[in-house]
Parts: sequence; C-alpha cells; structure tokens
Amino acid sequence: MTSTESMTASTTLGERNRLRVAYALAAGFSGSTPRAWGWRTWAASAKDRARQVLPALVGIVMLSLVATATAETGTFRLIRSYQHNYTTFEFAGQTITGGALEGTATILESSGGPFVAGENSRATCMIYSKRSEAGLELEGPCVMTNAAGEKLFTLSKRTLGSIGGAGQGGEGHMQLLGGTGKFIGVTGSCSYETEYLEDDWLVTVGECEWERP
Repeated sequence: MTSTESMTASTTLGERNRLRVAYALAAGFSGSTPRAWGWRTWAASAKDRARQVLPALVGIVMLSLVATATAETGTFRLIRSYQHNYTTFEFAGQTITGGALEGTATILESSGGPFVAGENSRATCMIYSKRSEAGLELEGPCVMTNAAGEKLFTLSKRTLGSIGGAGQGGEGHMQLLGGTGKFIGVTGSCSYETEYLEDDWLVTVGECEWERP
C-alpha cells in the first residue's frame, strides 16, 4: 500500500469512527438507521436533532435552578405550654397513656417568613403513648391556630424519657405538615424537649427548620 493509499484509508477509518460516535449519541433522537439514510445524510440529520434537543435540556436545567432559588426556607424557636387530661391503663404487658393537651404556643425567635416572632397561637393536641420493656413510643398530632384563624399542623414523636408526672419528659422530634392561610405548603422538622410540671401542666421548647417550594 502506497503512502497516499494509507492516508486515504486512515481518513476513511477516522470518518467512520466519528460517524459511529454520532450514531451512538443520537440513537435516542430518531428511530431511523444509518443504513436507511446513508451515513452522511443520517449523521447530518442526527446533528440537526441534537441542536433541537439541546435548548430544551438547557431550559429544563434553568427552570430547576430558578425553582431552587425561589424556594423559601428559615428557622424559628417556639414554646408550647399545655394542661393535659390523660388516662392511663395496663394492657398486655404495656402501659397505655392517652388524652388531650390544650394550651398556647408562642414563636420566640424567627428568621422570617410565615413565622413571626412574638406571635401567639392556641395549641390543641392528642397524645397516645405506650411503654413496654422495649421502651417508650409516643405520638402527638397537634394544631396551632393563630389570631387570624390560620392553622399549622404538626406531628410530635418521642422515644426518650417518660410521660405524665412532674419532673418527667424527654427529647423528641416534630414534623411540620403544612396548614392553612400563610402556612399552606410549609414543611420541616424540629427538635424539642418536653418537661412535665405540677398540676398536669407541661412545657415544650422546640428548634425548627422549615421550607416551602
């Protein structure tokens, strides 16, 4: 083979390799095949389709970045004080405790958003817990209602500490589950600590992070 023939063969091989890459990259853009179109015609079509798809992909990425940038986030601290009305009984090796909590909630500090420092709400909860040799399981859905009638829904869970008597309590986690009015779409989580007082009173202090799309 002469040097001219060798260069021609190398060029042809390089071109075919480039076309094979174009075929692989554009395989998802068309159901047609190079055999039906011819290598050069098909490759040109694949490039055109790639140019059409690329702006759409860029647009999707930009929309995602905008959505992330416009999401609301923040933190706040709150205190909730209640009086409880519990019933306790023994059941199949477990101590079952349940009942209502009625009290107030106050936002102590806030980075902004729907949680306003100094805002007060009425708090109503229903507590259910069971204690066995495996430990404590406590769950408490609550509704906080502010002066404007806007509601925030929360769900508290706790496996540490105890429940009911003065000096008892423990640490747990609380979920923010949206609500009405300015709390629509708000989600998040809080760490909290509960302390039981005399005369069926208890106090819970929480540190929370929230977000809204």
